[in-house]
Amino acid sequence: MDRNKREIRAVNRALKKTSNAVTGIHGDTIKRISDLEKKIPEKINRMPHFWMSIVKSLLRIFACYQLLSSNIVVFAIFLIIAEVIGIIEEMVDV
Repeated sequence: MDRNKREIRAVNRALKKTSNAVTGIHGDTIKRISDLEKKIPEKINRMPHFWMSIVKSLLRIFACYQLLSSNIVVFAIFLIIAEVIGIIEEMVDV
């Protein structure tokens, strides 16, 4: 969490320097830079959601492999774990 905050602060500082350097440019450009400042923290905050989705997909792929290998119990366990992660992901998702 602290790493995300540091990254957000670093990006905001860089963008502020950029926006200060372009104050003489047309207002639309400054507005676009301002919009970019708002979007970057949103993307950084979405990264845990992305990685949870990757983990869920890998668990499901492994579960399917186990089903093909006739390990139905292991298949069921990994599928249940993937679904629990999905429920947690939706509950925590901002």
